[in-house]
Order: sequence, then C-alpha cells, then structure tokens
Amino acid sequence: MHPKARTPPSPTSPRSISLASLSFLTVLSLKLLSMLLYHALGPVLNRSLPSHLAAEGPSLLGVDHVLRVPVPRPGKGGRDRGGDRDELGDDSLFMTLLVKKALPPAGEGGEWQGEGGGGSKGGVVREERGKGNLPPLLFLLHGFPDDPSTFHAQVLPFARAGFDVLLPVMPGYEPSTALLPSSSYSLPSLATMLEDVIAWAQSPALARALCGGKAEGGKGEEGQQGGGLEEGEIGEEECRNPLPRDVHLFGHDWGAVLAYILAQKGSREKVRVTSVVTVAVPHEAARGFLTHPRQFLNSWYMLFIQLPFLPEFWFRAGGRFWGLHQLWRGWSPGYTLPPSHLASLHATFSEPGVLMSSMQYYRDNVPGMLLEILKARLGWGGSGTEGEGERKEASVVAAPTLALSGLNDGCIDPVLYDAAMGLPTDGMRVDHTLFPAGVRVMKLEGGGHFLHREKAEEVNDLAVAWFKKHSKMG
Repeated sequence: MHPKARTPPSPTSPRSISLASLSFLTVLSLKLLSMLLYHALGPVLNRSLPSHLAAEGPSLLGVDHVLRVPVPRPGKGGRDRGGDRDELGDDSLFMTLLVKKALPPAGEGGEWQGEGGGGSKGGVVREERGKGNLPPLLFLLHGFPDDPSTFHAQVLPFARAGFDVLLPVMPGYEPSTALLPSSSYSLPSLATMLEDVIAWAQSPALARALCGGKAEGGKGEEGQQGGGLEEGEIGEEECRNPLPRDVHLFGHDWGAVLAYILAQKGSREKVRVTSVVTVAVPHEAARGFLTHPRQFLNSWYMLFIQLPFLPEFWFRAGGRFWGLHQLWRGWSPGYTLPPSHLASLHATFSEPGVLMSSMQYYRDNVPGMLLEILKARLGWGGSGTEGEGERKEASVVAAPTLALSGLNDGCIDPVLYDAAMGLPTDGMRVDHTLFPAGVRVMKLEGGGHFLHREKAEEVNDLAVAWFKKHSKMG
C-alpha cells in the first residue's frame, strides 16, 4: 500500500490567517467603542494649557528658551517654509518647543561663527558663507510612554557639539494638542504638524526668538521668549537674515517612526532632512511581524490599548501609574528611572487629555498596520504589482540613517531590524532600496528599549559622529 499523499495547506487556510485576522477584527470592533468615549471627553478640555515642561523645562533640561509655536489643525494645511502665524488662522494649535542654543565645548568661551567670521570652535566647521551663519538644527522626538525629559542626557552634549537643540512636546502630550478629532494622531497628520514646526524653525522666526526680538508665530498663548541680545550671542545680522540651516532628527519609539517619515523621499514639501538617528524602532517595522511572529507577544499592549477605558485605568492604577512602571521595567530590564524623570512623566500623564491622546497614536495607526500584515499574509497585492511598487517608493528614506537598537529590548525585538530593514548587525549599505543615501544598523550590548538613557554616552558619541559626518560640519 502506498501512504496517502498529504495535500499542503492553501495560503488562505484558517491556520495561516487566524492570528492576524482575529486580531484585526477584534481591534476594529473595539475601536468603535473607544471613539465614542474619546469624542465625549474632547469638548471639555481646556486647550489653552501648555505642557508642565513649559515651566519646568529650563531647570529640568537646562534649556534656554520655551516657545509656543502655532501649527495648523489637522486637515487644514499649514504655512510655507517662511510663513507667519497669520497664514494659519485664529484656530491654530500651539505646541511647546524647548530650545537649547549651541554652546562652545566645556572650558572654552566665545561664540559660534562660520569660517568667514574667523573659524569655529568645538570642532564645528561650516561652509564659508560670510555673515548669517547659524548652528544646524537638531530635533529630539520622544515616544511613548515618555516626554521630552527623556533626553536629559542628550541636550547638553548635543549643544556642546554645535547644534541648536530643539525638543517639541509631541502632539497629544500636552492639553493644547490633546483629544483632537479622530485620526488626528495618524502618522500622516502627526508628520504634518511636526513638519510645520520644523519649517517655522528654519524661517527667520526662530532666529528672532532666540535673539529676543519678536518671533513671528513663535510666542502664542502664555509663551515665553528669550531676553535681549547679550554680548557674545547671535549677531543682529544673523537675527535679521539667517541662512537656511541643516536639519537633523534624533527619534525614539514613535519619534523614530516619525523621523523616518519626515525624511522620506518626496513626501515632505516644506523641509529637507540632512540626516537621521533613530533608537529602538526599525523602518517598516510591520514587515518584521510576518517573519517573526513572536513580536506579536511583545506587542500585546498595542492590542490592549484598542480597548476603551481599561488601558487608561491600568496605566494610572491607584494613582501610582502602575502600568507606566510595568512598561518601562519590561522594555528596559534592569533599568531604574531617575526620580526627576519619573516625576516629569507622572506630571505629563496627569495633564488633561494627555494619557488618552498618547494612546490614540495606537488606536489611529495599529488597525491599519494589522490590515497590511493580513493582506501580506493572504498574498493580496504581491510585490510585483504596481501598487506595491508605489508603496515602496513612498517609503524611501532620502537622508543617511543610523538605526540603534538595544539587544535587551523587551518591546521591539532586535531581530526585526534584520527582517524589516534587511540588514545584518552593524551593517552598512549605501545601495539599500529603502535607504539610497545610506543606512547603518547597530545593536548595542547591555541596553533595552530606552537605549538613549541606559547607554547615553555611547549613543551620544555615535549620534554626534553621524550628524557631523553627514552635514557641513567637520
């Protein structure tokens, strides 16, 4: 007798699609319930309140200026690269922007100046342009569950390396941008708001704010500006006619995801990113879920957050933020939050609407991600189709990118970098289809998801070297 031949399971058998399809249907149904609660709370929020960091930022992070930058409401467009507040209308939102001006290195005095002004200090060398040279801009973009205080160990080293360091309070992480209408925290909407802040910073408005003059669109409600022009600071000519500056991005978690998007080829009209450093999240991370299903276990919280009300209760359980502590412990095993950072996080997520809005990032974006995974699992829209080619083209990151991961990351498995980005550990590729300008992946020992805090000195050195290598700095 011949053994009965086994028929291989079809690509669409229940066994092959059960996990992804069940997850998607569950998320879809629960999303409707969460939307009802979300819209019920939105109208009662006092949107004039800035983040608590508007008052505590100078002492906590050592920043020089706290600015309130107007941005358009999602779906209403924005300013052009040099636009003013008036173009945005009276109903624009206000984002808090913390600024630390570039410094000479420790032990040296003087001001930063271009080669045309007699050279530069601190190893910073700029293209000779004569008057109008200002330091490059470096934006630090935070993720969840976090706030700008997470970059305490980066602000001063980056400023001493010759950058004007800017820390936006991400949309939804302060009452003035919390509980916006549905889909306002989708990745395209978030990228548009951040793009507008970057465009404002590249315009003369930021230079005038740092000089103590009137910042067009840079003060806003209860905003703060720097004092008058002091000896050794930016000159009057630089204030009036600043030249375009390089823009570098340093992003962690959701900030990393948005850094990739802001640097994508052809997708951003107002700004051009010079280089990118990301921490903890690979580009196109969802692709890694297909080959490493165990990431679904690490990402249990993404599905849990789709529930209405319960995730917020769990996160703040007993008023002691039990859920927040659990996420940090699980994602960076063995790391203990410093008291100052912990106090800042408690204050941030206690502000009206912030906790629900920070979770809305997942509610606005995860269902679509699961749908893409399901479609790929079913083989819909194969790699040879025109639609797939257009999707890949839209995902191309045009800026040189350094992607850092901690080998102990309990949130995003480091193996996802191999699956999603197609690169080995510490690999350097200049011909990668998604990174034509070059990409390098480095996985560091002894660090978890919050690598920039756990291995701050190593991360800072790698980031500064990358930014200098890919800008007009020596």
